[in-house]
Amino acid sequence: MKKKLLISIVFLIGLILIQPLSGLAASKFQISVPKKTMEWSAKQKIKVTGAGKTKVTYTSSKTTVATVDSKGNIKAVGLGTVKISAKAGKKKSTVTVKVVNKVRDISISLPNNTVYFNSPNAANAVINTVPSKFNKQAVSYSIANPKLAKVDQNGYITALKEGKTTLTIKAFLFKKDFPIKVRKGKVLWAQQVPKKYGYKGLSWSQDDSLLAFGGKVLDTKTGNTLADFGDAAAEFYSEGLAVANTGKLSFYNNEFKEIKSIENTSFNSTMGEGYKPFHLNAENNIIYTNGWGIYSMNPKTEDAERWHVYTAADIEPYELSMNISPDKKTFMAFDAGDLILFDAHTGEKEQAITNAGFSRSFEMSQDGKKIALAGRSWMNNPANIRIIDKDTQRTERQIPLEASDKEIGEMTYSPNGKYFAVGGSSGSIYVYKTDDYSLHYKLTPPFLHKNYWRTEDAHIWFNGIHSLKFSKDGSKIAAYYQNNDSDYLVVWNVNELK
Repeated sequence: MKKKLLISIVFLIGLILIQPLSGLAASKFQISVPKKTMEWSAKQKIKVTGAGKTKVTYTSSKTTVATVDSKGNIKAVGLGTVKISAKAGKKKSTVTVKVVNKVRDISISLPNNTVYFNSPNAANAVINTVPSKFNKQAVSYSIANPKLAKVDQNGYITALKEGKTTLTIKAFLFKKDFPIKVRKGKVLWAQQVPKKYGYKGLSWSQDDSLLAFGGKVLDTKTGNTLADFGDAAAEFYSEGLAVANTGKLSFYNNEFKEIKSIENTSFNSTMGEGYKPFHLNAENNIIYTNGWGIYSMNPKTEDAERWHVYTAADIEPYELSMNISPDKKTFMAFDAGDLILFDAHTGEKEQAITNAGFSRSFEMSQDGKKIALAGRSWMNNPANIRIIDKDTQRTERQIPLEASDKEIGEMTYSPNGKYFAVGGSSGSIYVYKTDDYSLHYKLTPPFLHKNYWRTEDAHIWFNGIHSLKFSKDGSKIAAYYQNNDSDYLVVWNVNELK
């Protein structure tokens, strides 16, 4: 009896000892992966068993082949075999993963191999892979000679010194070298600007050292902002700067100290939806529109006189466009398809050019004998310009732009009268000789590339060049470029046109 009792006790002790061991066997710590062979750039997540509530940490034996984050996500970044290890307390587990390359073919091309100073040069590398699903993977860039240029990881290149160097583009496991040239080019400087800022026009100071752009005054050598008047329209005159904000027009001296301020609800910095809302005549009187008519005001007495009432009660935005002749003696404005010319001093209507169409832009030549009218595209034809004899109203010449130009933003004559510049919706500036209006050359910004200007968009007027102005000495052209994505202000060097 005692012997049987002893055997039973030993059996029970054995069960007690065996049960915890079997429990330990059931909770063995282990990691696994869905695929032990991964494609390059693929991702997968580690599966963990037996860790319980213990924190698990992960490491990779070769981070150049695959990386693993704190949550157990593996990313294949190179080719080869790698061991991914996990640790939970004192427990460890390892899995081996092989990374292979499924890209059968790849091509890397560079649309433009010239880099210009003071320009936003984007590499815009074109990369195609087979299979194509890898096309959108990460790309890296490097410059062989960092003294000539530098490049960031978005592919934007900054020119530092003229010369030749090599740009290396690496995509996936492939890389390609491209010889590039670093040049000064015709761009003096270019900068990204707030959207729709250039709607208010451009104005050069008397000595061309300053440029008014929207409510900003910039140094024309560097592009640095020297004064900021906010959301405004500004124009330089002989004694300083006139600035129109909504409900107010202020005059400043050359040190940007306010001389006089006129409160008037007719003043509106955005009136005309893209056009300068006021002009100054030769006596520095203000000519402006309130959307219903055209007025003139003597800033000294603040006496206002109405010159003209628009024919239609509902005025289209582009019908509010106005301009003044180079000698500031003739004021021009559209009304019901006619271009009306006023004496800029008295307001007397001198002439009406009938059937002028609805031109967004018009410009008088330096000698006052010709008027250029910008026309829109029609029936898939490009935009065109009509050169009209002011006195006879006869169209002397029609100039079609390129097919990509559906609109003409603004036009400007050079101070010497020999050249005529036109800005289109494609983003290019066309410079013509005025003796026969033949194309002299075309200025295309370096950052302009295929499909940058979305001229196929229904709102074509929101793309392209909105403001364009020769400097007073004719050596520079300032241009405001607007696009759906980015707006730029560019100052071009055209010294040979002086």
